[in-house]
Amino acid sequence: MTKLQCGKCNYEFEKEKVPNRCPYCAAEDTIEPYKTAQDWLNETEI
Repeated sequence: MTKLQCGKCNYEFEKEKVPNRCPYCAAEDTIEPYKTAQDWLNETEI
């Protein structure tokens, strides 16, 4: 299972496949892999 998050409403959920729509707000094409605090830090390191 992959942890995912909606880019519009920030709803977090786990699914095998990435859906087209958010299961909470129904926004289309807003699903991204969930990022932990460490992921954010790794992206901003110089």
